[in-house]
Order: sequence, then C-alpha cells, then structure tokens
Amino acid sequence: MDRLSEAGELYLDNYFVLEKANNEVENYLDSVLNNTIKLVLEGLKDLNSDYFEWSYRVNNSNPGTIQFWPVNLIESNVFRLDQKDIYVKYNDIRRFSDYEKSDSVKIYMYNPNVSSYLEDIIGKIVKYKDLDKIYKEEFISLDLNNSINSAEKISEKILNRCEAVNDLILKINNADNLFEEVISVIKDKFSNLDFNYYFDSTNNMQHLNKNIWSHKNLKVSLEYELSLEKIILNQGFNVMIIARRRDRNRFINFVGEKYSDLLDFNKDKNIRFSPIEKEIAIAYKNYNFDDKETLKKQIYRSIEDFKSIIGKIDGMIEEFNR
Repeated sequence: MDRLSEAGELYLDNYFVLEKANNEVENYLDSVLNNTIKLVLEGLKDLNSDYFEWSYRVNNSNPGTIQFWPVNLIESNVFRLDQKDIYVKYNDIRRFSDYEKSDSVKIYMYNPNVSSYLEDIIGKIVKYKDLDKIYKEEFISLDLNNSINSAEKISEKILNRCEAVNDLILKINNADNLFEEVISVIKDKFSNLDFNYYFDSTNNMQHLNKNIWSHKNLKVSLEYELSLEKIILNQGFNVMIIARRRDRNRFINFVGEKYSDLLDFNKDKNIRFSPIEKEIAIAYKNYNFDDKETLKKQIYRSIEDFKSIIGKIDGMIEEFNR
C-alpha cells in the first residue's frame, strides 16, 4: 500500500488513544466472558444426568466465543455416543459482524451437519411444542459499567437455554427407550409368524410387513408403522393395508363397503396416494395416544387387531375376485 486512507490517517493521528481504548475493550470483554464461564459452569452441575454431562470450550487463540454442549453418555437412535450433537454458543463482537449490536453478546443453539436427523426431529418438536426460543438467536445488552452484572445477565440466559436443551434431550431419550421397548414387544409377539421387519432409510420408521398376497390384477400387503418421531410428538401409529396394481381402486371401495366394521375407513382421510410406487395405502387403524403411559396399551391392542386382519385378508381377496 502506497498511501493511507482517510480512515488510516485518522487512526494514526489517534494511535495511542485508540490502542489504549482497544486494550480496555479487550480486557472488559475478556472479563465478561470469563465470569460468564464461571457462573454457567456452576449452574450446569445441576443439569448433568445419566444420559449426558455438560462441557465447554473456549478458543484462546481466537477470543470472543464459548461453546457449551452435552456430551452423550449413552448411544441411541438419535444421539451419538461421546459426541457433541447440540451446542449452545456465546459470541461477543469479536466473533460476529453486526456492528449495530457491538455492545451486545449473541447466544444461540445449533447442531453440526452430522446431526441433521436430530435437528430435523428437534425442528418438528419446536414446531409442535412452541419451543422456538431454543434455536432463536438472542442478543443480550452489556452493562458497560460493570462486567460482573453483564456476566450474571448473560449466564442466566445461557442456563435457561441449556435447561431447555436438557428437557429436550430427556424427552427424546425417554421416547427412544420406550420406542426400543415397544419394538421388542412387537418382535416377540410376531416371532412365530411370517413377517418382514425393517427400518426405513431414515432409520426412524419401523415397519412390520406381512408378505404379499397376489391374486390376478391385485397385490395386497399389510404393514404396521411406528416411528420414534411420532412417539416423541404423541402422534400415534398406523396399521395399513397396501393395495397395488390395476384393481386397487375397486379393492378400496370393496373393503370400505364390506369391511367397514374392521376399518376406520374414511375415503378422504385414510387413503394415501403414492404415485411413484403406484400404490394406495388404506389405514386399517390409526392409534393415537395422549401420553406415553397409554402407548403400551395401544400397542397390545393394535397387535391383536393386526393379527386379526391377517386372517381376513385371504377372505377379502377371495371374495373380491369372485
């Protein structure tokens, strides 16, 4: 560079004053950051559980940020063992570029890319449970006259965010434990029958599939569908008849007329079109539960319903093809 800009000349004219001011700002921000760490770590002691322990990291070579995260102690369908799947972050002006908020600290939560499935589940919980405060960025104004006051205000906000993360993790892990227990019950109850049992590509949905009845232009299967996500959101599960091939529309009408006592049959709500597979799913039963205490009861009931319809599909198809 051959010459200084106007801003450079101004800086040079006030070099010593600006350097002194810069040192004061750095010391003040470091004091806020360090006191925030102390206060948050003290509060996090009460948030550790059998599932995870809270930890933190400060990048001393690039100051102005803190990361807090729960280290997963138990591997599950959602959380990876000994990994950091959720962060609560603190950034001061040294780590963000919104100059209108230079006298503030930003806190927010994020998931690394490898936890996209977790973020998807959390996003849905947030949507249904009004927990947008967990992900929403928040700017906290600094008390420029007292770094301790600033740290106390910031640490309270961070701990509130960490408590919300705690509740979320416990909710997901409790649902995951229940999910595994329910799946074990289902596998045991159907162990002596000819069924296929698998996860879908998201490793989320459980399907129990009775292999297929084929008669003329009709192909029919029976599927039992349950997901961790639906357990978390208390959305229930389905038992379905899947009809394929050319006669599927006539078969749907036939089932609705002849077997209305067996099906929760509603043409608008219980038929799902899948144009790629050219199939139609008719919901045989949709089981809802208001809380997880009722889930097992619904599972046992659904198993009996599921077994019952197995014995009826042969008769349905035979009657349909007359």
